Order: sequence, then structure tokens, then C-alpha cells
Amino acid sequence: MAPWRDIAAEQATALRGRTVGVFAPLLVGTYFGRVITAIGDATYRLGGRTLAFQTQHDRDGPGDLPAVGWDRADAFVVIIAALPVGRLRELVGTG
Repeated sequence: MAPWRDIAAEQATALRGRTVGVFAPLLVGTYFGRVITAIGDATYRLGGRTLAFQTQHDRDGPGDLPAVGWDRADAFVVIIAALPVGRLRELVGTG
């Protein structure tokens, strides 16, 4: 088996039954909608749940996003710079 498959299987096992938070600029559309759906499907197959957070509320990019619901997730996926670097550091700092 390829080494990356071992890593992927190990990470999948670690996420079994967990809640994954997904940050995306938008929650709909042909790109973001499909990516979020794929993450949700994979999480569901592992017995987990998915929380999706939309970070773009106007054309200026990620706005001031309150940390509402972040404490409900065990892991996070950030799609295409959906969070500014400062907020990413804050997220990493939560453990």
C-alpha cells in the first residue's frame, strides 16, 4: 500500500465518530457545495458529523467571523483561504 494511503487510513480512524468543522467562503455553488458535500459524506461514513461555516458575507472576502460553534468541532478543514491568517492562528491555538 502506498505510504499516503496508510496516513489517510490512520487519520480516518482518528476521526471516527467525531465532528468536523468546515470553513468555506460560500456554502453553495458548483465548487464549494461539492467539496463540502464530499467532506460531509466522508465524515458520515466514519460515523461523524459535519458543521459548515460560511466566512464570506460580501465581495470583500472573509469578514469578522465570531467563533460561534467552533467548540462543537473536533477537527477543522479550511477551504481556499476561508479564514484570515490571524483567525487560523486563533483556531490552532484552541487545541
